[in-house]
Amino acid sequence: MRILAGFVFCNDSPERGALPEGGKFPKRLRNQGPQGAEMEKERPMFAVLKTGGKQYKVQAGDVLRVEKLAANAGDKVQFNEILMVGGDSVTVGAPLVAGAAVQAEVIDQIKGEKTIHYVKRRRKHSSQRTKGHRQQLTLVRVTEVLASGADKSGVMAATGTADARRTAHEAPGAAKAAEEAPAKPKRAKKAAAEA
Repeated sequence: MRILAGFVFCNDSPERGALPEGGKFPKRLRNQGPQGAEMEKERPMFAVLKTGGKQYKVQAGDVLRVEKLAANAGDKVQFNEILMVGGDSVTVGAPLVAGAAVQAEVIDQIKGEKTIHYVKRRRKHSSQRTKGHRQQLTLVRVTEVLASGADKSGVMAATGTADARRTAHEAPGAAKAAEEAPAKPKRAKKAAAEA
């Protein structure tokens, strides 16, 4: 055994138990897997989606807590606002990726953790107020990331509850119901008396 430049060589063989000059293995040895074969990994498909004013990086199998969606537990929804799709090749939208989508299954409608809003006015007013809030959320599990063909999938688009109310209000059937409302009886009687 001999010591040379801080390395210990056993059996006087520099190949066993020592690193070469510079302290690192050569790149050709460092990046190789077992039996010296290069290991090629297939990168999983991922997407960056936008919902509820927030952005999420997701891939198949992820569970997300997003702002409340107009869907029931067990429904399948599709997020169409995709900002980026990646995997073996990356596609960045300007601002959205055309034809891309993320499909997910609604697990449950839940509430977030309680936040306390505490206000205290100081000095001579001595008033204080405490108010709690629990944000309504939807728990979803991502089932599939689609790089193209989202418009032909036939899955319901994921919309928030405010969007669902707005579209229901602007629907053609809602306008007819408002027009066909009967006149109030007192006003009708008064108008008939004046005429």
